[in-house]
This record gives sequence, structure tokens and C-alpha cells, in this order.
Amino acid sequence: MLDTQYLTNSYDIKALVDAIRKAIILGNSGNFTRYVKMWRQPIPGCSLCSNVPIWNCMSYLECYARTVTNTVGHQVGTCKMGNSTDSVVDERLRVRGVQGLRVVDASIYPDITNGNTNAPTIMIAEHGVQMIINDNNSNL
Repeated sequence: MLDTQYLTNSYDIKALVDAIRKAIILGNSGNFTRYVKMWRQPIPGCSLCSNVPIWNCMSYLECYARTVTNTVGHQVGTCKMGNSTDSVVDERLRVRGVQGLRVVDASIYPDITNGNTNAPTIMIAEHGVQMIINDNNSNL
């Protein structure tokens, strides 16, 4: 399991709380109230401040941020492909120093793509299958 250590740096939580605060203020202003329905229920385990509006209750916003924040799970790069000494697989997706083992997934990305990882991962898989077929002189 990967421990991504989300929100362990105080800067990260401060930036997220600031963004949530600004979104709440914006959502409660002017014409936005016609289009935005703000969540009015407290988050379980998080206490609202009794004497200030929700957007000024920093302890609640921090609890909120820590409770509802999640990731979409596009972790990549744990088995970097390349020619450097820190790369795990070579250009034919073979694990260095291990006979007969390849890695054919998004973990070989040296760097994450700017978009969704689905299409590049399919491309890697299709290319990897062709390399395996070619290397084994078989027609699967």
C-alpha cells in the first residue's frame, strides 16, 4: 500500500482550507445563490463554531478538508522505466536483474502524464503484449 501522506504538510491543509473558504463565500454571494445549493449539514466528527459564519470557522473547515478530501488514484511511477541507475525496468519493460519478469502498467511512467492515465496505460499494455509475443516468437 502506498502512503501518499496527503495533508501531512501544514501548507497543504492551509491551502485547501483557504480554497474551501473562498468557495463557500462565493457560493453564498450574489447570483450564485440561485445556482449553488450549499451543504448545510455538519460533517460528522467536525464541530461548527457557534459565534461565526461557517467560512470563518477555521477549525471546522480544517476538519471538513481532512474528512471529505480524497484522490482519484492515478498513482504512477513506482517502477520507473529508463536507462538510468534508478530505473526499475528497461525499454522492453523487463525488470532489471530478474529473468522473465516484466511490468506492463502505469507504474513504469518516469513522470505522470498531464491527463488521465487510462489511454496511455492501454497503449503501454498493447505495446507490452506485442513485445512479449515478439520476444517469445509466438502468436498468441
